[in-house]
Amino acid sequence: MKHTSFLGAALAIMFTAAAGAPPPAYWQPTWLSPAQPAWGDGWVVPLGMPARLRDVTLRQSLRTSLGGEQLRLAISNEYGAAPLTVGALTVRRIDGGEPARAILFQGHGGVVAAPGARVLSDPVDLPVRAGDRLEVDVHLPEPTALSGFHWDAQERTDILEGNAAGRPEATARQSVTTRAFLSELWVGSPRPPATVVAIGDSITDGNGTAIGQDQRWPDHLSRRLAPAGVAVLNAGIAGNRLLRDGWGESALARFERDALGHAGVRTVIVLLGTNDIGFPGSPFAPTEAPVSLDELTRGFLQLAAQAHARHVRIIVGTVPPFEHALAGTPFEGHSSPRKDALRRALNDWLRRSTAFDGVVDFDAVLRDPSRPARLAPALDSGDHLHPGDAGYRRMAEAVELESLSAGSLPKGDWPPACPRVHQGAIIAKTGTGPRPVPGAAPPRATQGEKLSRSSPWLRCSAKRRRRHGDERNSAPVSSRCSGRTSSRTHGTARGSSCPSSSGKRASSRRRRTPWPCRSSPCPRPWTPCP
Repeated sequence: MKHTSFLGAALAIMFTAAAGAPPPAYWQPTWLSPAQPAWGDGWVVPLGMPARLRDVTLRQSLRTSLGGEQLRLAISNEYGAAPLTVGALTVRRIDGGEPARAILFQGHGGVVAAPGARVLSDPVDLPVRAGDRLEVDVHLPEPTALSGFHWDAQERTDILEGNAAGRPEATARQSVTTRAFLSELWVGSPRPPATVVAIGDSITDGNGTAIGQDQRWPDHLSRRLAPAGVAVLNAGIAGNRLLRDGWGESALARFERDALGHAGVRTVIVLLGTNDIGFPGSPFAPTEAPVSLDELTRGFLQLAAQAHARHVRIIVGTVPPFEHALAGTPFEGHSSPRKDALRRALNDWLRRSTAFDGVVDFDAVLRDPSRPARLAPALDSGDHLHPGDAGYRRMAEAVELESLSAGSLPKGDWPPACPRVHQGAIIAKTGTGPRPVPGAAPPRATQGEKLSRSSPWLRCSAKRRRRHGDERNSAPVSSRCSGRTSSRTHGTARGSSCPSSSGKRASSRRRRTPWPCRSSPCPRPWTPCP
């Protein structure tokens, strides 16, 4: 009788909660753990987790990028060769004090994921805020090989005996820093999703940071963008390369899945090339031929083509220095004078190329001014390859937010007052090259770099901007954007907006061109000079 009463009460609570929680208008991705295939004993680094698990619970922690009233979790069997059986799944806020919530799949407490597939949970009512830390328990009742695997996640995973889902007092038999099976977190949102994805290698994945402290550079960037309602997903994988597989598929192979395939993606930040340059001849690829600059540039251009075909902005980062990387360890051989020369040549090309929507000069941010081939000692984690916590913070601070948001910032913060010189590391793309899509941000010029006199970026209209409600910048615009660009406002970016057909400076009235439309799409976001 007591059992029947308890079951009835549980069902009543479940249906009451479902009835009181209407589905959100949109689902916003707020956290990501990109999958890579697990390897055997022959690889140069250990797997970091038992290759097979049975009747255990994996307790994994994560940090939300944005919050919401409801959430959904994705379980991954990617790269798995057999069905994945999940017996139970729970989630709780680490600092909330509330009991864990059970996660259901089509109303059931467990789920079976087909080989290579992902499964998405039902919504659960659990209000979370941006930056909240969550704890997710995954019970694996059957013998299970690793899938949905992510090596060295800079986060602790506890392995507990039996079904310990939702029991925070349970004691772990083993703790590791590798993830498995847990792939993605969504939150309900009343607004269309707005997402920035950072894709790269172990520098993006945060190798060298304090475990469980969320000090990766995408974490810091997420904190800067959260007030604007923009999520940041970290698609970094340690050992990843642009061109070739290694610790997982190459970035070219996974770009669609891990970067472009997320809801609301507006901008992708790409930081790749370190391992393409460093691996050949090292213990990670001892017999592999060195990569050429031409191969690298063609790979980056392909990423740009894929992003622009999806109307997604692409920002590239220069490759940080890595002199003496991993010296004195079994992995020594990552750096050499020849490899550094290739790194510098690639960075020069990235800075000059017009194929991208911007460049973040991570090289300039992290290098030692007295010895540019190495990381600045204060920003080095100690292995001379990865930044430490201070270095990752500096990397995030170098990213100019207006170049990423592409129309997703709230009114009053977007669009910016006028194209202007950025004192950080975003370099302008001027003159020729592909035009950004409607709603995209204008590029920036670093101090010391001149904007092209014929660049359409130096034209905007105060009248049109006031019409769309941006009175905050109406006064400066009329003096800064009507062809009278001043060194006071633009630093070293001097010059008129564009020459007239006779070669003389055209009048400000003739040159005025509307800023990219705020309230409706523009047929052409930036019109060439007449």
